[in-house]
Parts: sequence; structure tokens; C-alpha cells
Amino acid sequence: MGARQLPRRLLPILSSPTPINKFPPTFSSFSSPFCSLSPPRQAEDQERHELVGKLLGLLQEGGESAAYQFTKSLVLSKSRFSSPSDLLSFISVASPSLRPTLSHMLLAISCESKMEGLGYRERRDLSPFLTARECMGTLVEMKQFEKVLALVAETMELGFRLDTFMYGKAVQAAVKSGDLKKGTELFESMKSCGVRPNVFVFNVLIGGLCKERRIRDAEKKCASGTWLLIK
Repeated sequence: MGARQLPRRLLPILSSPTPINKFPPTFSSFSSPFCSLSPPRQAEDQERHELVGKLLGLLQEGGESAAYQFTKSLVLSKSRFSSPSDLLSFISVASPSLRPTLSHMLLAISCESKMEGLGYRERRDLSPFLTARECMGTLVEMKQFEKVLALVAETMELGFRLDTFMYGKAVQAAVKSGDLKKGTELFESMKSCGVRPNVFVFNVLIGGLCKERRIRDAEKKCASGTWLLIK
């Protein structure tokens, strides 16, 4: 799978007249107590700053493809940044104006990493968010339920709001993997975020409850589903 190009609608962010520091602030410009850190921790934080500085430099120079590949290497290595959201948080401090661009790039990388080796050809005409939707559906069809749940978690950590379809696939992945508790938690998260459950989501949960012979709970869920759907 080749390097993903950033959507055209994101490119104006990179050409914004707001000046971007090629390198993030040095330790002396922070008020946090770096001086109290042990030498190994200082060296690790220094390296994180240098890596982010290189990434910001690539973006400032307009090297979207090179920036994508470099970001991908940082995310997949997990040597200095534990997760995509960890890298995004670090970059957001160094250059807040680039957060939208990096969040979309990181989501695209998350999708690509989940689909590697599965014979999936991503559609280049889709935005990273729509690609995530498509990937979740494809991963469920391929019974890659753990990857679906991981992609859902990363999508939310990167600041994206899941829609009904994505929540539905997340609930389905949890229930199909035998984790009804996780499916119920995702269902409650869906409601708390103001995303209205549809018939598909209720059917998945009710089916999971019936499979575990929790008929009374299934009846309650059916009743609450009827109420929510007709409101």
C-alpha cells in the first residue's frame, strides 16, 4: 500500500500565513521541571523534541509524502511515542496550528496499519475519516474484530466523533468477539455522545444477550430500543 496523500482540503493548513517554528521549543522555554529529570529521561525527551522538529520541518517544506512516511515510522516503531494520540499531543504543544493536519494524517496511518496484509485496496478519493468508516466495515467482514476495536479507540483518541455506522461496527465487533460487556459500554458511550442508535445496533446487542441466554435483559433492551426509535 503506497503513501497516502493528504486531502486537498487540508493543504491550506500547511500554507497558512501563521508562522510555524521549524523546531519545537527548547527545554529552557518550558516551565515544566525538566531539570529535575534523570539524565536518561532528559535524553529521551530531547530525542522526542528532535523527532517532532524534523516532522514539523517536513510539513513546513511541503513534503506531505515524506512527512507521512516519517510519521508512520514514528507511530509503528512505538519507541519514542506510545500511540498516535501520544504523538499528536506532543505535536499540539509544539505547533497547535498543525493539530488538524496531523490528526487526519495519523488516522490515515492507523487505517493503513490495520489493513496491511489483508489484501485491501484503500480508496484514494476518500478522506481519512471516511476511510476509517470503510475500514471498520471491511475489518468486521474479515472477522478482524480486535483491529476494529483498536481502530475505534484510536479514532476517538485523535479527537474524531464516531457516527452511527462506526459505533454500530464497533458494537458488532465487540459482541462477535464475545465481549458483550464492551459492546454495552460502546452502546452507552454512543448515547452519551448524542449519537442515536439505530435498529442494527439494537439487533446486535439483543442477539448477543440472547446468545448468553439473558432473555430478560434482551426483552428490556428491546423495549428501550422501541422507545428510542419512535421518539
